[in-house]
Formats: sequence, C-alpha cells, structure tokens
Amino acid sequence: MNYKFGSSASIKTKVVLKVSFLLAFFLTAAMGFFAYTYLSDLREKTRLDLRNKSENLAHDIELRLEYLKENTQLLANNELIVNSFIDQEDKDEYLLPLVNNFRKGKLLNSLSVLDFDGKVIFQTEKDAPKFEDSQELRLALNLAKTVTYFKEKEGEIVFIAPIKYYSTTQGAIVATYDMKKIIERYDEYEGFVYTKFFKNGIEYYRKNYEADKDYYGYKLLDNQNHTILANLDMTLEMGGLQRVYKQPFRKLILILSILGLWILALYEKVTHTPRGDEEDECEPLGTHDELEELGRSFFPSASRRCLATTSAICLKTSKRGSDFCIQRTKRTRQRGFGTIWIQKAKRITKPLSDCARKTAIRPNTIR
Repeated sequence: MNYKFGSSASIKTKVVLKVSFLLAFFLTAAMGFFAYTYLSDLREKTRLDLRNKSENLAHDIELRLEYLKENTQLLANNELIVNSFIDQEDKDEYLLPLVNNFRKGKLLNSLSVLDFDGKVIFQTEKDAPKFEDSQELRLALNLAKTVTYFKEKEGEIVFIAPIKYYSTTQGAIVATYDMKKIIERYDEYEGFVYTKFFKNGIEYYRKNYEADKDYYGYKLLDNQNHTILANLDMTLEMGGLQRVYKQPFRKLILILSILGLWILALYEKVTHTPRGDEEDECEPLGTHDELEELGRSFFPSASRRCLATTSAICLKTSKRGSDFCIQRTKRTRQRGFGTIWIQKAKRITKPLSDCARKTAIRPNTIR
C-alpha cells in the first residue's frame, strides 16, 4: 500500500501512519526490554551454574586432600614405621611392602621416613630431596602437628606428619602427591567448560581454555569451607562458552522470526495477489489449513474476488457441460463464502445459475 505524505494526504492516511509508527515504536521498545531482561536472567543463571560447578569441584578436591592427609597421619602412627627407628637393618623388608600397599590409588610421587635431625631412614625414590634444612620439617617436628605446603615448581602437594612414640616425636613422614593429577581426576566437565587453578594469583593449572573465544567466568574466592586449599592460597576459576549458554536465546529469536515471516507471507498473499491469478485468489497460501481460514475471515475482499472468478469460469466453460460447474460451485460453498455473493453470481451468468440450482444451494446452508 502506497501512502501519500504531505498536505495532500488524507486525515485517514495520517491517522493510520501515526498509529502505525506508535505501534512500531512500542513493539520495538517491548522487544528490547524483553531481550535485555531475558539476557540478564540468562547471565545470572549462568553465574549460578558456574558457581555450583566450581564449588562441587573444589569440594571434591578438598575431600581428596583431606583423605590423603589422614592416611599419611595413619601411616606415621603405624607400628612398623616406629619400629624402623630401632631395627634399621631389616627395615626394608617390611617397610617396602607397607609403602607399596599404601601408595595404591593415591597418586603418590615419593615417600620418605626421616629422623628428628632430618636424616633419611627410608625413601621410595633415590633422588629424593634433602630435608635437613627444611623449615616445614622443623615446624612439624617442633609443633608435633602435620604441616601441608605446595611445591610450585614440581606441582606437588606435601604432607609432613610427625612420627610419635607415646608422647615423644621421633621423626616424620614426608609424602608428596601429584596435584595436577588429583585435579584432573575430578575435572571431568564438558568441553565448553574451562577450569583454572591459581597459586598466589599465578596460574598453575588450565584445561579447555582458548584465549580467542568468549566465555562467562566465575572465580571461587571464598575458600572458608575448603581449609587445605585456603591454607595453600589456591583459588579456582571456571567458565563456559557464551555461545553455548546463549543458545536458548538464539532459538527463541529464530522461532519468533519464522513466525513473523509466516504472518507477513500470509498478509502479502491475501492483499497483493494479482487479479489474473484465479486459483491464488481463492487459495491465498495453498495450505488449506487454519491460517488460510483466518486470512479469509480478515480479508472478505478476497472471498468476493474468488466468487467472481468462480462465476467467470462457469460462464466460460458452460459448453463443456454442467458437471464442471457443479463441482466448482460446491467448492465455493464449502469454503464459506456469503449467500449474497452467490445471488450476485446468479445475476451475472445463466450457467452459474444452473449450477447453483443443480447443487441445491440454499440461503441458510452457506455461512
């Protein structure tokens, strides 16, 4: 439809234009508000999802570290470990099987049994480091408590558990575990979720992260429920790809776009059908469904043109016999065109009137 702008435009045209612009403005504003609200809600849900993933992973790792710490303490209290300080000649015969059994499934890198001066009584690795000058060892022996620390270069977490005979500290066990393998054991999330661990603010562990992609991220800073990780000053960060979390929003936009295009296609078919195309004017979309019935209800002009087309066809084909006219008029009646247009068609041509009489068209049968 072409509107005339300026002083020559009618009042009706101006009102239609103003109302249309107002509707377009409000619809645009409503869609913008809906998109902003939906995306804000989506970001909040993403943050909560990443927070839950971070807390679950940190909790699993914390439980694993506590398990390793408790097992190291139990090993330090074992009678065979205490006996190794007395019977040093035969200690390898019973300590080696004991340690081999202890290290199963624990990702143990090395284990050393030291006396109070830090001298090695037993060790699993030949190139184990020296501990005579270790401040952590001195702290564990003096306080008679288990000390935990992290070796950044080797990527190992170390537990030093004191060995006591009654109330006297005899020495200590130094057990080192592979921290990266411990994290990897529980970091089993989907490929679009990345994981990072930081030690003193420096990145120590990374998985599934690509710098050229956009992510939603969450850093777990509150480690009050994770004592060991908090003491080690280790923080966890997790994130997910934005395109994955925004997928529901894109699907919604796609559905609304398809629906809008379908409505526009219906409008164009009904209002801009060429007059020479008889079949399209009777069947705007050709789908014979509820949408086509809706189109006929809103655009009765299409029904009038369709009926006039039917009359013209009956007139042109009267020489071919009345059967074609009967079938054509039946189709017109079944599509629900008004009685008044049937009566007008009767006055247009006699063949159509014959068709109407043969098909027994009555005023009350067409609505």
